[in-house]
Amino acid sequence: MPRPPNPPPAVGTRFGRWTVISEEVRRRRHGDKTYPFAHVQCDCGKFNWVCISRLRGGHSKSCGCAVKEKHTRFMKWRAPLPKTFEA
Repeated sequence: MPRPPNPPPAVGTRFGRWTVISEEVRRRRHGDKTYPFAHVQCDCGKFNWVCISRLRGGHSKSCGCAVKEKHTRFMKWRAPLPKTFEA
């Protein structure tokens, strides 16, 4: 007997930088299986549909903005100091 599906996450639930913004769940097919997707918004303002199992498992934490911010901070730290010109 198949087990009952897990209920979708409640509106306002946070997973990393994602926040669930809608109770609507879409199902997408991948091979022989279908997976439920939740409508979420990142802290940076981007909207997306993310697989619920990836949210709950911690595999999807943001839209990619966290990696970009980390890279920007690292590059600022590693950047050479500007040369000053004296008259």
